[in-house]
Amino acid sequence: MKRTINSTGRKKLALDQVIIRMKEPEVIGGPRRFLAELRGFDNMKLPADAKVYVEAYARSSFMRFDCGTVNALQVPVDTALVDIDAGASVLFDVKVVDESKNIGRIIAAARAVRPVVPTEDNDNCQSLLPVESRDLGELVWQLDMPFNARPVLVLNSRVPNALVRLKSDPLIQGAILPAAIVMILDKVLDPERGGAEDEDWVNDWHTWYRAATGADPEEAEEEEDMRRILVLNACKNFAAQQRFATRTEMLDELQEVPTDE
Repeated sequence: MKRTINSTGRKKLALDQVIIRMKEPEVIGGPRRFLAELRGFDNMKLPADAKVYVEAYARSSFMRFDCGTVNALQVPVDTALVDIDAGASVLFDVKVVDESKNIGRIIAAARAVRPVVPTEDNDNCQSLLPVESRDLGELVWQLDMPFNARPVLVLNSRVPNALVRLKSDPLIQGAILPAAIVMILDKVLDPERGGAEDEDWVNDWHTWYRAATGADPEEAEEEEDMRRILVLNACKNFAAQQRFATRTEMLDELQEVPTDE
């Protein structure tokens, strides 16, 4: 489907104005659906009759859902993602569009919104590195980094208790998290690959980098060789703070302590 909407001078919709949850298929092989909570649009001084659309996309597939107008928001009853690639990670754009005076002009938007996952403690708080679970074949984990969207750590749903083990086992944490962080920093600190500086997720990772290294992210953007060294140093600092190896040793020692019968 061709997108013909232009975008000049748009306002930004906040995370707490757009909350999307996924619903698994009701029958095996059926389409996924989504639930969308859209709120606070009428407090943004937007035209009351401006149209609101939710757009779902994954890989090369795309669907648009008409959600009424600013003063009469109404998410469709049928939100089946029949045209979205099955098994792919779905992102959503929410757009407020002027279809009166300036036909097709986006006047407010939220881009690359990820559905809230049940493991998140706070629906209104976006995790620095959200975690999802999908069938990854024989891979135990992978990092999902779509263009201009917050990275997501994906665990293989075939691995029993994968999320619980990630949260509790320092060996698994140490094997996965530093490698994922290196991949993310390689992207966000590279001026040719990272997202726009005004993207919330990019700012979040810049803040994390400053806290981990005490350095300004701009220093890592200047030269590729120096950037690689700084990224690896940030990863080592993170591992030192989390004490992955030490905690693994302590856990093994506790397991080896004999118990009195």
